[in-house]
Amino acid sequence: MTLLQLELFIAVCEERSFTKAAEKLHMTQSAVSQAISNLETELCVRLLQRHRHGVTLTAIGDRVLSHARSVIQHTFEIREESLAASGADNGTLRIGTVQSVGAHFLAGLLGAFRAHHRHVQVTLLEGTSDEVNNWLRNHHIDVALTVLPTEGFGTLPLLMDEFFLYVPTAHRLSKSASAELHQLADDDYVQLKGTSPVISEAFKLSGVTPKVRFELGESSAILELVEAGLGVTILPQLAVPTRLPGVVRVALHRPLVRDIGLAVRDMNRVSPACADFILHAKEYAARGNS
Repeated sequence: MTLLQLELFIAVCEERSFTKAAEKLHMTQSAVSQAISNLETELCVRLLQRHRHGVTLTAIGDRVLSHARSVIQHTFEIREESLAASGADNGTLRIGTVQSVGAHFLAGLLGAFRAHHRHVQVTLLEGTSDEVNNWLRNHHIDVALTVLPTEGFGTLPLLMDEFFLYVPTAHRLSKSASAELHQLADDDYVQLKGTSPVISEAFKLSGVTPKVRFELGESSAILELVEAGLGVTILPQLAVPTRLPGVVRVALHRPLVRDIGLAVRDMNRVSPACADFILHAKEYAARGNS
């Protein structure tokens, strides 16, 4: 059994196809297929069921996949630890973030981190909370900036993020100091895809079902629709740019907040680069909150 076989097995499982895995890894389909067959022969089990339209995992294949991901992750950690021990100021860091955090906090955090860790190669993936948590669980990322609480991970709370109502300048509530959710019952609503359970529960408790006319994944696109008078929205503050021409922010009479923090698979087993990032994020958040 080799690391290459395990990497190929993981790729085939993720792509659900020998052909797509081969294209992703710049290999021939026959080479990938032969490597997986050799792995199955060595383990004396069938890991994958081949079909005309792809592959699916067998029961034992699913368990082996989990171990394979752990082996590859451990190999990555060994390399990172070795680099740190040699005194090299480098390494890699894969960060996953929920879509609605990047406008303020993440950009500043990454800028400050890179200023002190110029040789760390940082890659960033953005998705919904469920996507980010799955990436972390499946070893696609090293650390997640996500909404807490989240189960099954080591976590570090960083800050609280408040939700606000955003309306066009000509809206009847634009001059109000605060607004109640029941006042939005007749408004068209522009919803952020993967909307927070905090918002869903608040609408439910208020007895209002929002009239969702549009649902988008980008807060900037949502605010453009609001500015055009096509609806109102509720967004977390971290998702919104500082300048909002044509849009007015209104506080909610009953404030709603969410907890933002870092998540890793195991706080006791992170790479040196990840450990530095966690410490830096904690200090950065503390400075911002103060």
